[in-house]
Amino acid sequence: MDKMATTVTRAAEMCEMMMKKEMEGAPFKKAAGLALGLLFLTALVLFVILEVQWIIYWSRLLKTQKRGDRL
Repeated sequence: MDKMATTVTRAAEMCEMMMKKEMEGAPFKKAAGLALGLLFLTALVLFVILEVQWIIYWSRLLKTQKRGDRL
């Protein structure tokens, strides 16, 4: 019975140690997630800007073609 109690105690200590190591890495995981989120947000903003420029370009091109002008 004592051996079983000792084994359970060691398992609990090992689990506690693993949890401490896991919690030490939490700020790095949060920082990496934040950096990745900012990268995706930047890409989204640049994509929207590109789409707006593309729409403006094609509207001008179609207007000049309607008038019969050359580029």
